[in-house]
Amino acid sequence: MGLALLLGATLAAPTGFNISAADKTMEGIFRQSGVPSLTYAIVKDGKVVKSNSFGRANIETEAKATRKTVYEIGSMTKQFTAAGILLLAEEGKLTLEDPISKHLDNLPEAWRALTIRQCLSHTAGLKDYLATYSPLKSDPVKASDVFKKMGAMTLDFAPQASWSYSNTGYLIATEILEKLSRQSYSEFMQTRIFKPLGMRSTSVSDPDRVIPNRARGYSIGPRGLQNAPVINPSLASGAGNLVSTVDDLALWEASLQTNKLLKPESLKQFFAPVRLTNGRSSEYSIGWWIRQDKDRPIIEHGGNTVGFSSDLFRLPKENVSMIVLTNTGGVSGAQWARAGLAALLPSYDPKLRSEPDPNERETALMMLTLRKWGKGKYDTSNFTEDFKSNLNTTRGLSMRFGLASIGKDALSCKYLDGETVDGFRNKRFKFKFPGAVAIMELTFAPDGKIANLGSIYSYAEK
Repeated sequence: MGLALLLGATLAAPTGFNISAADKTMEGIFRQSGVPSLTYAIVKDGKVVKSNSFGRANIETEAKATRKTVYEIGSMTKQFTAAGILLLAEEGKLTLEDPISKHLDNLPEAWRALTIRQCLSHTAGLKDYLATYSPLKSDPVKASDVFKKMGAMTLDFAPQASWSYSNTGYLIATEILEKLSRQSYSEFMQTRIFKPLGMRSTSVSDPDRVIPNRARGYSIGPRGLQNAPVINPSLASGAGNLVSTVDDLALWEASLQTNKLLKPESLKQFFAPVRLTNGRSSEYSIGWWIRQDKDRPIIEHGGNTVGFSSDLFRLPKENVSMIVLTNTGGVSGAQWARAGLAALLPSYDPKLRSEPDPNERETALMMLTLRKWGKGKYDTSNFTEDFKSNLNTTRGLSMRFGLASIGKDALSCKYLDGETVDGFRNKRFKFKFPGAVAIMELTFAPDGKIANLGSIYSYAEK
C-alpha cells in the first residue's frame, strides 16, 4: 500500500462513524488539557479516514504541529520489539517458549529458565530496572550492568503466576534480537520493519542527532509547562526509545490490519493474551494490552516519557484504530483515544450505559474499602491474594496511590455495567470527583473480593 493511497485526502466516513464528532472531541481534549500539541489519526481497514493536528510542536519557536511532527512514543516501542522477535521466529532462529539462557550467556541463575514469551508479556516476575535507574540523559548504560544489578534481586513472583509491568523483559528481548540478527536494534528496525513499510520518519531517539520535524517535549509543573529533560536512549532501549509520526504509525497500523508484515500465525501470537498458571488471562499479549468491553475486544498500548505521551487504540471488531501523539509527559493517550472512539462510535461510549446493579452489597463493600484507603487505613481484607501480591510490585505502587485517591476524593459512585470474563466479573463504575467524572473498571472474584483495578476513563464535568 502506497503512502499516497493510505494518507491521501480524508475518505468518506464509513457507515455509522461520526467523524466530525470525533474531530471535535479531540480538539476539545487538546484545548482543555493545556498540552502544547496533539496529533491524531483514525485508521479503518488499513486506510486513514481522518487525521488532524492541534497546537505547537515547539512553543519557543512557535512551530506548528503537523502530521509530519516527530514525537517520542515511549513504550509503544514494545510492539516493534515484539514484532522483531516474531520475525526472527518466522526465520526459525528462536521460539517464544525458548528459555532466554538458550540465547544469552552470563545471566543471573534465577533468570535462566525464563522464556522469551514471559519476558515480553510481563509475566516473568522481573523487577523493573527503570524504577532503579534514572531515565535522564547520562553516560551510556550497558545491558550487562543492568542484568548484574537486577539479577541480585529476587523475582516478584514465580514465572507466569502473576503479571506486573516490567521494562526489564524488553531489555532482555532487545539483547536477544541484536545477537541473533547480528545487527544493532536501530539497524534491524530500519531494515526489517520501517523501510519495508515506508516509515521514513521513525527511528531510535538519539538526542544528539538532528531529526527533522522533531517536537520539543514538555512536562506540566507547578508553574505550568516547562521543558522536559532528555531521556537516555541507551537506557530506554527496545523498551521505549523510538520516535515516530502519526503518518508512520498509521502505516504500521495498516500493516497489522492488512497482514502486510507478519504472517497470520505470528499475528495470532501477537494478539493472544498470555494465560497465567491459575488459568486466568493476563490481559496482555506481547507488546499489547488485550482487553474486553461489553463483549467488544480491545487491543491497545500507550507510551510515556518525561516529555511525551502516545497511544494506539484498536477496536478489532470494527477494524478501526485511533492513534494519539502529544508532546507532554504524564497524560493518558489511551483515555483520549477512548474518548475519540466513543465520539466516533456512540455504541462504544461508556457514558451512555446504565444497568441495574446486580450486587449492591458488593458495591457498598468496595466503597467502604476505598474510603478506608482514602483515610490512610490500608485494609486489604476485601482483596484477593493475587491482588495483594500485585500491590507489592513496582506497578502496585501506582495502584496503591490510585486506590487511596479514589477513596479520598470520590463524591459518589454509580454502577454502569459489567461482564464476566474467566469467571471473574469486570464491573464499570461512574465516580464523580470535584469538577470531573471518571469511569473505572474493577474486577471482582467469584467470592466478591476485589481482584484488580483496571482501566480509567475520565472527563471534565460539564
